[in-house]
Amino acid sequence: MALPTLEFPLRARHAGTDPVHAVRSILAGGHNTACLMWLDPKAPHQWLPEDSEVTCTKCLRLTTAK
Repeated sequence: MALPTLEFPLRARHAGTDPVHAVRSILAGGHNTACLMWLDPKAPHQWLPEDSEVTCTKCLRLTTAK
């Protein structure tokens, strides 16, 4: 089942790690992953193309659960 692109349209990973997270902007002006991991602006992370495959198993599980 595909990830809902409207809810988590962005892709990112923390620097030095492999899992690609589904990400969305939050009202507080930051970003949160589907697995609720906060992308801390002080910790380096890499933005990826929107069509990058999500490899975080927790993001996949939470965004495809009904």
